[in-house]
Amino acid sequence: MKAWLLNDFGLDNLMLGETATPVPKAGELLVKVGAVSLNFRDKAIVDGIYEPHRVPKPLIPVSDAAGTVVASAALQ
Repeated sequence: MKAWLLNDFGLDNLMLGETATPVPKAGELLVKVGAVSLNFRDKAIVDGIYEPHRVPKPLIPVSDAAGTVVASAALQ
């Protein structure tokens, strides 16, 4: 799937690329995203200053998205 991927902190490191399409685990949904918004939280994640999101990279920095559910997995 295409996604904006962040391999290291900083706006210059945000690149459009390909990544594996995730498979939903129990209680999760897979959403085909149709629209996103960019907000201060997303920019802080990209800049590496949003402490709760210092997660392993690459990551897809998006807080708000809208789309269509394309797959789901039942709760176990």
